[in-house]
Amino acid sequence: MTPLLLAAMLSAAPASEVRKAETVAAMHSAMHAVIGLQPYLASPAVFRDPANAPVISADLAVLAALKHRFKVPGRQDPALDTLAGVFGAQADSAQAEFKAGNTEATRARLRSITGLCFACHTRESVPKDFNDAAKVVEGLKLPALRKAEFYATTRQFELATATWKAALDVPAKSEAEALEQAASLRQYVAVLVRVKDDRDATVAAIARQLARKDLPVFTRRMLEQWQRDAKAWEADPFVANVAIPSALLAKGRALVEGSGAAKSAFSDESLFIATLRATGYLHLALEKEPQAIWRGEALYLLGVAGAATMDPLLWELDSLYLETCVREKPHSEIARQCVERMYDRAWFGWTGSGGTRIPPDVAQKLGELRQLAK
Repeated sequence: MTPLLLAAMLSAAPASEVRKAETVAAMHSAMHAVIGLQPYLASPAVFRDPANAPVISADLAVLAALKHRFKVPGRQDPALDTLAGVFGAQADSAQAEFKAGNTEATRARLRSITGLCFACHTRESVPKDFNDAAKVVEGLKLPALRKAEFYATTRQFELATATWKAALDVPAKSEAEALEQAASLRQYVAVLVRVKDDRDATVAAIARQLARKDLPVFTRRMLEQWQRDAKAWEADPFVANVAIPSALLAKGRALVEGSGAAKSAFSDESLFIATLRATGYLHLALEKEPQAIWRGEALYLLGVAGAATMDPLLWELDSLYLETCVREKPHSEIARQCVERMYDRAWFGWTGSGGTRIPPDVAQKLGELRQLAK
């Protein structure tokens, strides 16, 4: 489609449709920028090469501009604003670091942005929206684990899971590779559970990894914890894709309460499978009935489950769900529960060896939300 034809179509469309088209186009451009950066990110020497600076700088500019086009009219997901803020802050910092000549910091931050894209695009089970991505990724000559991540980021889930399955059978050659495999295994299982809702494949993937003789102790310990919940899921007769929204809410509630996640403000890797299932069911419930009377409770449960399965890049998302709960259901019991949970998480997040030092702006927001919840 030519630029003139696209402009003509947008000028004739309703304002909300224009904004949606512009947002989708911008997100596609940003995704292609992220994918295009991968060959440079794979090698510190290549990333430092001044000959590659113009291409890297151009892609960085595309990423930094995305935060202004992030909102999609009609979406009900309260996480999008926070995701836009996190993405925008990462991209702005990367751009500033690159201009200052700090290429190693830029490279590390851009790899984090890749992880952020993955985490966002696999939170819900939705159709693929980058139809040409498989061809683009194939041409990049990326390592298998990175290739699988990009297939998943662009919602090529069958290709992603097949690539992970094969790549994770290869023995790690170093401690660094073992750590990278553990992180990729976490992504693989997240897709099987939250996106594909495939209990048999999840059980099989965990068993396949546990059968490896070279598995590091820390990975084996993590997998043994996951195996317990995966086998419980395998025996569970609940079928999410045919369940009504209220049943999805009830199941999500049962999983969160049964995991014990609501009783602690700490993230817990052992709760990974159960809370991943809960977030998948709760998102699906809200997708089917976005204005349900139980929406506040669903947001509360998403906040609790999100904290338990915490991705370091998305540490603000649990608070985002809880804040949305308070603002949508003010002066209610569920709002009070949400704001108390936010206090617990803030205390946990800002307490260290030097004591508790909650920033003034965070404390002010918490105070405002507590008044709103009363």
